[in-house]
This record gives sequence, structure tokens and C-alpha cells, in this order.
Amino acid sequence: MYNAGMQKRVLTFQDYSCFGRCSLTVALPTLSACGVETVGVPTSLLSNHTQFPEWSFLDLKDELPNIFAKWDALHLHFDAILTGYLSTIQIPVIKEAIRKFGAPGTTVIVDPAMADHGELYPGFGEEHVAAMRELVAMANIVKPNVTEALLLAGRDPSHPEGFTREELKELAEDVAKLGPKTVLITGIEKPGKKIANFLYDNGACFDLIGKKRPGVYHGTGDLFSAAFTGALVNGCDMTEAVSVAHKFVVAAIEETLKDGIDGKRFGPQFEKAIPTLIKLIKKRAN
Repeated sequence: MYNAGMQKRVLTFQDYSCFGRCSLTVALPTLSACGVETVGVPTSLLSNHTQFPEWSFLDLKDELPNIFAKWDALHLHFDAILTGYLSTIQIPVIKEAIRKFGAPGTTVIVDPAMADHGELYPGFGEEHVAAMRELVAMANIVKPNVTEALLLAGRDPSHPEGFTREELKELAEDVAKLGPKTVLITGIEKPGKKIANFLYDNGACFDLIGKKRPGVYHGTGDLFSAAFTGALVNGCDMTEAVSVAHKFVVAAIEETLKDGIDGKRFGPQFEKAIPTLIKLIKKRAN
């Protein structure tokens, strides 16, 4: 078995947008900054992310089985598997990869990455939601926003706001019925310019609330997922991992605001926040 000794190894499946901070271009450096050996598999290749008017797109689904076949001989082990944005036809391939390389003890984290603000992303329909439910069933942890949680639970996603704590708990319980024991609902807007993450972990519930920063920042969900995963494999418990990820994303947004960057198109300046992430990991990890 090829093995990195005591260093943790994470496998992540996401698209690769050559320009624009999101998906693999933020996950690889973020996980690496956590001291984690990161194996990134690009599921698609884009010239730039889809917040720009035009982009090129190449689906790499057909190449993935060739990669996995070569890995069989290496007997690779992963401490965690993280999935991000996937097309509908890629999900069955990723499910098979999890079966092949998700050994006992591997933590599977699924970011459903399919909807926001009450609507599915362009190109997705009920077929995608159904396929994503099957992928979520294989996860230990699922990290939806409120819209995605409503879709996974089979509810109307058109009004993803105004939830009480008890309603969030019921929503998380419905998502957990699919299989994952931990449901992390992110990006919940609260009165008073606050934003919350709601963690449902084996029946226990936690609210983690922080100040909302102005603006829209494409790629912050990918940053959060990577930092959360990096913190977990470094020994942080669930609430600590959420705190690390949230503080890292906030630091990246603050750097973006400071420099007056258009975060929706160019993404958050996470590079300048990497030292903050390293300090948080060192402080909180066992």
C-alpha cells in the first residue's frame, strides 16, 4: 500500500475552473495548507467559472475509470473523500469510486453544490436531485445550504429563509434519513446582518453564528468545505472544524473587501488568508 506515514490523505472530486477562484483551484491549496496530502481529481475542465458571460467546458467523466483502474494496483487509502460540484452523469462514477476507495475509517463528505437562493443551478432538474440523494446516502457528513437541504428532503425550496431553530432541526433530521449522521446546513441568514451554520451531529444540534459581510463571493462554499475537511482530519471535532472553516472564509472575504475585488466574478482572495488558516489549524487540532 502506498502510504504517507502519519500524514493524512484526502481525495477530492471537483471541477477545475482554470480562471476564477472556486472548486479544485481553492480546494487543493486550502487542504495543503492544513498539512494534508491532497489528491485532486478534476471531473470537468472549464476555461473559467460560470459567473462570467462565457466559458468552455470539457466533461472528464470518461477518463475517471482509467484513473481508478491505475489506482487499483496502488491500493490507495484515503482518510477522507470530499465531493464538490458534479454533473448528473458524473455522480454514478463518483459513487463507484467511493465504493472502491472509501475503506473502513474513511470519512465521506458530500457538498451537494446544486442550488442556492431557492433555485437549482442552470442545467439541473429533479433527475439531478434524485442522483444527489443517492450520493448523499453514502456520506458520513453532508454540507448543504438551506436550498439544497430542502431539495434533499423533498421539500419546496423556493423560500429558503426564516427558519426557526426547531425547523432547522427537523430539516436536518429529514436529510439525515438519507444516510449521513452529520448534517451541516450553511449560509443561514439571520436578522441583524448575521449568518449562521447549523450543525446536526448524531442527534445533537449546534448553532454557530457570525457577522455577515457585504457582497457575493463565488467559491466561498468550496473554501469552507476544504477547510472544514482539513480541520477534521487534523483532529478537530465537528464544532471546531466548522469554526475553523468559518473564520478562514471570513478572513478571505475581508481581504477581498480590503482590496475592492469583485468577489462574485474573481472569488475571495483566500491566498492572503492562508496564514490565518494555518494558525487556526495549529491552535485547534490535537
